[in-house]
Amino acid sequence: MISPSYLDRLKRVVPRIIQEETHYSDLQNALRELMELCLEMTGLDFETENNTTRNHIFLDSGKAIGTKSAGECINDIMRTKRFTRGICKAVEKTRATQESGPIQLLYTGTGPFATLILPLLTLYTPKEIQLTLVEVNPLSLENCKEVLKCLNAEAYVSEFLNLDASTMQLENPREFDIVIVECLQHALNKEPQVAITHNVMLQCKEDVVLIPQEISLQVSLIDVVKEFKQLMDTGKRGGENFFMHNKTVFVLNKERMRSFDVSLPLDFKFPQVAVPLSEYVPQSANAIAVTTEIHVFGEERLGYKESGLTIPMVLKQLQPGLSIKEIITQYELGNAPALRTQCIY
Repeated sequence: MISPSYLDRLKRVVPRIIQEETHYSDLQNALRELMELCLEMTGLDFETENNTTRNHIFLDSGKAIGTKSAGECINDIMRTKRFTRGICKAVEKTRATQESGPIQLLYTGTGPFATLILPLLTLYTPKEIQLTLVEVNPLSLENCKEVLKCLNAEAYVSEFLNLDASTMQLENPREFDIVIVECLQHALNKEPQVAITHNVMLQCKEDVVLIPQEISLQVSLIDVVKEFKQLMDTGKRGGENFFMHNKTVFVLNKERMRSFDVSLPLDFKFPQVAVPLSEYVPQSANAIAVTTEIHVFGEERLGYKESGLTIPMVLKQLQPGLSIKEIITQYELGNAPALRTQCIY
């Protein structure tokens, strides 16, 4: 039985999530309410031990996280805010330049709630946007369908696809105006974000909007002691620069993926990038890490430690005076995609 209160509740919570300035506690409360709404619509129970919502799916291109983990991404507060705002801005910009017809949006990795496009259902009509929703996990997809049904939003959906987005062949790929790929962990580790982006970008039209627009990985020397001291003194992360060396070693965007204009094997290795260091690591550096920066769309970005997606992946704890000549990096696809690194002493 469809309850009109579901859509009303969504309409009340969305402005608090996507407005430009929101007090952190207000945003946290809004996302808690959104989670409660989604759980109520689907009837999912994430607390029961050993239930099927916890099961991941392991693909040749990486790990597709289970229904529970995917649903709980709502709780990554700045991740949800930045992505939903970026998507809303992308739709607004695309509509301003499109002559006629609805915006066609492809969303891969919807999870059980299709969280990132829910605000669109309160801002546009089905004549203005149409959604193609892709999810490889059948349990997540069934719950995604239930969310759209409970919101009386089925008219927005052109198609639900239970497919592996890293290998799927779309019937009409050039019709899509916006593509969302959000199958992410920090440092582009484990999940098939790169493989999916490459596969879909090769099929879509040249001017398609990709969200996130760009993800970059850097090798960074970090002073974690200095950072911790500032956190204790001010209660805030960021501000002062803790990086003594920060070199980009891998970039994921539409142009980069299209430069590889053929289908890549699932075990493909991108070119190596060497990061030369001074003969001795500065004494204040006490860790080498891979850091992640995400440009969602327009001015919407996720920086250092703003999200679980941008926490540093520490490669090595350092001792003062340790001699490291360079670090060799190489991003590899496969069933455990990751940036491989090697320290040269």
